[in-house]
Amino acid sequence: MALLHFYNVTLKIFIHLPAHIMRHVKKSPLVPFLDYELVEFTFSLPISYKIKNGMTKSILRDGLEGILPEKIRHRYS
Repeated sequence: MALLHFYNVTLKIFIHLPAHIMRHVKKSPLVPFLDYELVEFTFSLPISYKIKNGMTKSILRDGLEGILPEKIRHRYS
């Protein structure tokens, strides 16, 4: 139930808040991973796409294979 509340209320506010604030200061928000459709997509993915062998963001890490150096791609920070 808490996750449903987080998704329906908190997450939607968090996604739209940067754009709302930036409109008032006449700047463009630079939060590329807070795209609403991207967030909805990642919530729909099975957990095995998000965490693999104890490493989070596994779908992002797999997508960057061959682009990002392996030392960076496999770090925990």
